[in-house]
Amino acid sequence: MRKGLLLIAGFLFILAHRTLWAGDFNTNSCYNKGILRFEIDNDAVWDKDSAFTNGWSLQYHSVRYATWEEVKAPKWITWMGRHFPGLHDKGLIVGYSQGIGQNMITPGDLTIATPAENDLPYAGTLTYSLNWHGYNRRTARSFQVSVGILGNESLAGDFQHYVHDKLPQCDNPQGWGSQRKSEPVLNIA
Repeated sequence: MRKGLLLIAGFLFILAHRTLWAGDFNTNSCYNKGILRFEIDNDAVWDKDSAFTNGWSLQYHSVRYATWEEVKAPKWITWMGRHFPGLHDKGLIVGYSQGIGQNMITPGDLTIATPAENDLPYAGTLTYSLNWHGYNRRTARSFQVSVGILGNESLAGDFQHYVHDKLPQCDNPQGWGSQRKSEPVLNIA
């Protein structure tokens, strides 16, 4: 409970910071910089699994541009931004982001080799995502394509074994040998 309250307090402090209330989306602002962002979501933070065990991603978010013609990126990225419906409407600030990430779900009991029939399977994904976006103070539009792999090649089992070996309070997961079979992942949002 204490960890959760500290996270909420930190989030509220960040929201109160003056740069978040800095007027219009100005593409000439000194705050308009590309951002490298690392995210992690782990059940240990809340002391509760809720079926989602771990996820992380490393993302790059471009600077903001007034039009897709100004975007400094490969031509096929700017072509998509100029031609996908709604992303190029007048008055929108535009940009793109891309990233890699891994997610895993596990059954409730990590100590058994085969999950119960009514429980979740061991499953992990490793994906690359590319996102185009356009927004202003009244609207936000985006288009995202994610591709990757589900199964052993996602390295989710290896990652969880490594982390649980280093953290003595964690159960050693026994069921990654029963994880979902490998298959490609394609998600369009």
